[in-house]
This record gives sequence, structure tokens and C-alpha cells, in this order.
Amino acid sequence: MHTWRFFAIFFFLVLAILFPTLVFYQVLYLIFFATLGVGYAYARAINGLVVSVVPSTYRIFCGESAALTITVRNPSWFPIPWVKLEEVVPLALGYGKSLKRIMSLGPKESRAWTITLWSSRRGIYVVGPLQVEAGDAFGMTIRSWRIDPISMTVYPKIVSIGEISLRPRLPYSSIRAHTALFEDQAKPIGVRDYLPRDPVNRIHWKLSARAGNLQVKEYEPTTALESMVFLNLNEADYGLHYEETYSELAIEVAASLIVAMGRLRQAVGLGTNGDASTLRLPRREVGSLIEVLELLASCSLGASRDFIDLIREGAGQLPWGSTVLMVTPEDTLELIQTAIGLRRSGLEPVIIVVNRKLFNPEALASLKRMGIGAINIQTEEDLRAWGMTSLLPFRKNPAISVSRQRS
Repeated sequence: MHTWRFFAIFFFLVLAILFPTLVFYQVLYLIFFATLGVGYAYARAINGLVVSVVPSTYRIFCGESAALTITVRNPSWFPIPWVKLEEVVPLALGYGKSLKRIMSLGPKESRAWTITLWSSRRGIYVVGPLQVEAGDAFGMTIRSWRIDPISMTVYPKIVSIGEISLRPRLPYSSIRAHTALFEDQAKPIGVRDYLPRDPVNRIHWKLSARAGNLQVKEYEPTTALESMVFLNLNEADYGLHYEETYSELAIEVAASLIVAMGRLRQAVGLGTNGDASTLRLPRREVGSLIEVLELLASCSLGASRDFIDLIREGAGQLPWGSTVLMVTPEDTLELIQTAIGLRRSGLEPVIIVVNRKLFNPEALASLKRMGIGAINIQTEEDLRAWGMTSLLPFRKNPAISVSRQRS
């Protein structure tokens, strides 16, 4: 019982004892039952409040925004004088503090509070818990409770790099084939005369009417192989001064490559050796791309496994002709020898050095003569420029070359 109600009842009880008249007892009873009745009604109304926290999406890419809508609904016929909301939003989503809002609700009224979340860094973040407090105008009934927090996944930033060509002979693990295992209907290459084995849905009716005989559509025949991205997150391989800069850029490079291959409907896997060793081989199941991106959203620097050992284990399980993309801060001689070994075993290795300098530029340059791709990415602009210069799927010259060292 609140203090003011206790003293009010105590005051009139004393008066009723000192002045035993009917009026004081009537007032005492009136206050007592009014207090109980109003308090009970407000308690039911407050307990019946419906509070929901619904984000516009649970997954966003770095640099994008999402809306978090907090809705409070009063289903009773009693007004709620005040409702206090306090939501905790992490700094990486734009705030780093508790956000507060106070509102009142009339009978059967609903109100919404929308918070815009701005993603500035990849990761998996917890928003909340939401602290809710509500009461009546006289303080007779006050209730507070919490709404469970929600999880928001921020994927790494994706740089659009187009349909880049990793190899002039085998771009992105798509080989032109005379005998097609399947045909990509998004890439028509012309028409030809109808044959009895052709399905009806391939007939080009308008062109057939103009030509006077049946014409069927032809599509680009391809044999799709698998691609694997190996991301080196060994903390010791990154310099102390640029550790965060280049490790985040390396993750951004890996994510951009994976999304680019996903748009080409390629099966792509991920291997990384950060705080936890991960080896997820290429799969074509629905949702596999999302699983890989979630791994990149949560990974961090560590020393769980040697990068070369990870490559050898993962590459040993890939079919012939698969593309092996190695994203690393160091172009060590051991890595270069590993790439040569992969090439001789029938795979298509590509070394992507994410660092401000190259340690073995001459050795990397010699890889071109062996048909092995290599590139040095120092900034996000380098990654974007790589895609801009590699849009054609088949080029006479290698699409990837070693960039010059910057002074």
C-alpha cells in the first residue's frame, strides 16, 4: 500500500475514533473502497498493456539502416496516464546508450515509437532488453517489467565488383562446354532451327513467324564448378598498426567475392582461421550463402590454426577445376608454393594480398606465367577498381595482375 493511502485511511480512522459520528465512518469507507476499486481497475489496465518490439529486418549489411518499432497498446477502457520506455542500443548501431520515451495512452489506444538503427560495423549485436514502466496519475499502481532483447546481424560491407574474371581460361569456375551439363537461360546466345528433341517452351514464336519455319532459343552452355574462399585471420600475420584496418578490409574482400559468386549462382565455401577455425565446403543448398555471410559477420582475429594447413585441407576436398581464392595480409613464399601446388593438382588458385605492401612482388609476378592470378588490394577503391576492369567474362589478358607497390 502506498504511503498517501495509508495516512489518509489512518487519519480518518483516528477522527472516527475521536468523533464517533456516522459521517466520518462513511468517508472512511468511501476512501477505502474507492482506493481499492480504482487501484484494482488501474492494475488490471496496466497489467493488460501489450508491448512489442519488431525490427524491420534482423539482418542488414554494414552501412545500411533498419527500423526498430516499439508498439504499446492499451486494450482496456481505462486511460494509462504514463508509460515509460527505455531501450538499450549498442554503439555499433548508432547510439551506444539508453533511449527513453514517455507517453500516455487513452482507452483502446495504441502508440508506436520508431528507432532508426544505423549499422557502422559488422557483427552480431543485442538490442535491449526494453525496460517498461507504467502507472496511474496518483501513484496508486506502478508496474515495471522487461521485454526480451533481440539479436541483429550486421553483414560485412559489400563492394559491387560485377562479374569479375579471375582467370582468362576459367573465370569464376564457369567453363564453356560443348556438351552442356546445363544451360543458363539468363544468357541467350542466339537461335537455330527447330529439332524434334527440342521442348516447346524453347520455341521463339515471333521469330518463327517471320522466318517461316520454327526457330528455338539457344542459351550459353556452362559447366559450373565450385569456388572456395580462404580468409587468413591469424592475428600474428597482421601488423599492429594496421591490424584492424586490413583485417576488416580482408573480411570485406571475402564477403564481396562470395556475394559476387552467389549472383552468378556459383556454389561457394569459406575457410577461416580466426578466433575459431571454420571450414565450410561449397554447397548449393538454399540459405548456404546466408550461412557463410553470418560466419563473416561474427568472425574475428585469432590464432586457431595455420593458414596453409587450412588451405591444404579444404582444397583437398574440392573437385578438379575449382577456384581457390586465398585472401591474406602476407604473400609468403610458402603461400606462393602452395598456390603452385594447387595449380598443378588441377585447381585454379588466386592470391589476394590485403596489405599496404608486398613482401615478394617478384615471386607473385612470376605466377602469371603459370596461369595463377594474384592481386594486391590496399583500399576499398582497389577492390572496386578490380571489378570495374574485369567485367568481361573472357579476356585475352589475365584479369588479375600484381599491382605496383605504393610509396
